[in-house]
Amino acid sequence: MPARVEQLVYAVEWEAQDARIHSAHQELQIGDFDCVIDGTTMTARPRRTFATEGEADESLAPRLQSWAYDLELDHGQPVKFRLSESRSIDEETGPITTRRRQVSASAALSFAGSLDISPSTLLPLPTGVYQHSVQVDALLQRWRDLRRGRAKVTVAAYDLFTDLEESYGQGDLRKAADRLNVSRYLLEEVSKLANGRHPTEARKVSNSGVRLTDADLARLCRAVLLLVRRAVAVESGGTELPQLTVADI
Repeated sequence: MPARVEQLVYAVEWEAQDARIHSAHQELQIGDFDCVIDGTTMTARPRRTFATEGEADESLAPRLQSWAYDLELDHGQPVKFRLSESRSIDEETGPITTRRRQVSASAALSFAGSLDISPSTLLPLPTGVYQHSVQVDALLQRWRDLRRGRAKVTVAAYDLFTDLEESYGQGDLRKAADRLNVSRYLLEEVSKLANGRHPTEARKVSNSGVRLTDADLARLCRAVLLLVRRAVAVESGGTELPQLTVADI
């Protein structure tokens, strides 16, 4: 019998202020793999035969990416699963081969998410709702730039609003609202706030723009997250999504 993959090992890298962040021992099935998470390591043993590391990783990696989207968008905890090691066995000759990969250390960021990960925490199970695409990555980058402090709230909101209006409505706000199943009034509110003025934003806007309070900025930040989450769900093929309204921010 030719060589087969016995297990894959992934480093679980959290973008968190506390470098010690980790989850409890957890066992779960993801696709064709039985997975075990211990701290910052996940071991995946295939339930069917894979001849090469690449073949096995190609099967599991998209599911891990989808799970990472779940944790980032729905639970406020960005994470990356990086393949760090694979082990194969040759049934004829017997030796087990281990192949290691260099894994970069995760960055410590100042943003604290809403999911409190501690040694006793079980991670939410993968939903498979969000799927990878170039457009999904572009949408997520807007939220990440805001979360990491690389973009001002009004700038991020204005750019996102412009993107959504063009991509989903060809410049027509009503069409974009229908396509995303969000209230037209929500998009109008985001546009109004994004064109507002606040001392910390340092963005040139018309003097007719509304004066923003700290509470307005917080609402605008939440709107960016909700709209990115909705657009990612639509790009991933989501249907029958509940309508988002002004009340949601």
